[in-house]
Formats: sequence, C-alpha cells, structure tokens
Amino acid sequence: MSESKTLIFVHIPKTAGSSLIAVLEKQYPVHRTYSTSYGGYYPDGRPLDDYHGSVKSFYALPPERLAQIDLLYGHMPYGLHEKLPRPAEYFTFLREPVSRLISNYFFEGRTPNSPLYELVRSGAMDLEAYHAHIVDVGIDNIQTRMIAGIFDPAGGPPVTPDILRRAEENLTQCFALVGLQEAFEDSYLMLRHRYGWRYYDFPYRNVAPRSQNTATVPDDVRERIARQHGYDLALYQTAQAIFARQRAEMGKTLELERMRLRSRRPIHRLSAGLQDTYWQMRRFSVRYWLRRHVARRT
Repeated sequence: MSESKTLIFVHIPKTAGSSLIAVLEKQYPVHRTYSTSYGGYYPDGRPLDDYHGSVKSFYALPPERLAQIDLLYGHMPYGLHEKLPRPAEYFTFLREPVSRLISNYFFEGRTPNSPLYELVRSGAMDLEAYHAHIVDVGIDNIQTRMIAGIFDPAGGPPVTPDILRRAEENLTQCFALVGLQEAFEDSYLMLRHRYGWRYYDFPYRNVAPRSQNTATVPDDVRERIARQHGYDLALYQTAQAIFARQRAEMGKTLELERMRLRSRRPIHRLSAGLQDTYWQMRRFSVRYWLRRHVARRT
C-alpha cells in the first residue's frame, strides 16, 4: 500500500488564496492540517495553537506532529516538504504581477495589524512610494522569490536570472497543479477533480471594494511597476502556459465539473444562509427574553 502524500499549498498573497483556503478547511480535519499564514502566531513568534504558526514554528514541530499533516498551507516559500516524513505534492495560484502588487497595496490600507496600515490609509504612502518601499526592503518579485524557495518576509537580496530559472524549474517540475487567480473557478475545479474533494461553493474572501479596483491605476504607474517586476512577469507567463496545458488535458471533464458546481451552488448558498441564521439564533437567549418579558408585565 502506497503512503499517502501531504498536500502543500503555497499561498502567494493576493492570488485568491484566502477564498481557496475556505474550501480547503472543509476538506480536512483541523488536526490533520498546519497553516503558516500570517497572523497565525504571536508577535514573538510563538504559534497560536497546534494548527497555526510561523514557518519557523513549523520547523520546530516534533516528528509525530509532522507525520499527522495531510494539508500544509499558507504564506511560505517552496521547500518545506524537506522537513516532512511523508512524500509531498505542491500546488499554488499565481496572478498577473502588477495587479497583484496594486491589490496588496490596497489590502495594507484595510488591515489594521499591518505595519504600513496608517501610512497607506492616511495617504502618506501612495502606491509608488509603497512600490519603492518593497523594492528597498527586498520583497519585490515576490512570486519568483516564493516559488524559488528564497522568500523572507524581512527582505532579501535582489532577484537574479538564476533565481528566476530555479523558480521556473520548480513550477514546471515540482508543482502538481498551477492555478491562476484570473481563472479561479477552473483552477479550483481542476484541484477538486485531482484530489477528489467534496463540492463546496467558494466564498470570496479579502476582496477589495470597487473603489480600490486595480484598473483605476494610471497606465504610466503600471508600466513603472512592471519594469521592476520583470521576473514575476516572466514566471507568470510560465504559469499561464502550464495552466493552459493542464486545463486542455481535462477536456470535457472540466465542463462537467463546471456544470456540477453550478447546479449545486443554490443549495450551497441556502445552506450557508441557514448556518448563519442558526448561529444568530444561538446568540439569542430565551431565558433573558422571558425575564425581560415577565419584568415588563409585572
């Protein structure tokens, strides 16, 4: 009997990963998962619990806990499979780099625990200043850095052609499936088909309001950002080619997957609405209402 693989989702920020994670968390019991997403640990680096933490806390997990992990996901570079005792299989989503960076800028201004929150929200740091900041820190071309396995949120040296080649090799040879944010539904359905997941409609999480649409950014600003993110643009083109090939290989099966998902969508949304109503009713105290009602009558 072959040993089951640990699935690893490299969540590149602002590539619709939060929407996908909402589905992933319904597929696996929490004790069989581990998340390295931002916010899963205290400021001093200690993990919040046994299921969420930093990349550093993942490396500190005991062997018996590592052996339990069926799904490892979060903001992490490629390479964590080397710590796992079981074979692993990677998947990820990429996004057009300029739109991804612009979306991340707006996200910083909506996230109070971001160190740049006040600067972005107040307007003291505009988009071009933000872009200059991430270049200075060394977190530009983040998709290339993460897929190449060299990303450090504290920053690092400039990306080079050799790093891009490493990222392209990893994406081509080590990732079982490469999705695109711009084709989220098909990307999700390709994953669902590959791994036999249950059907769930996906919520759209961390989506920017219409006033923060990336299309509102002037073309000259987008061009300046693109020039600095040439490595990510090249990697994104590789991802597009991989995605197109994988989608073509599914043929009519993908169309059937789309039909099944859409036929179930009304039921999923009704179920989600009923769950919301249930939890709202759970907050309602009948005992408190009776005491208030009796008090009024007396």
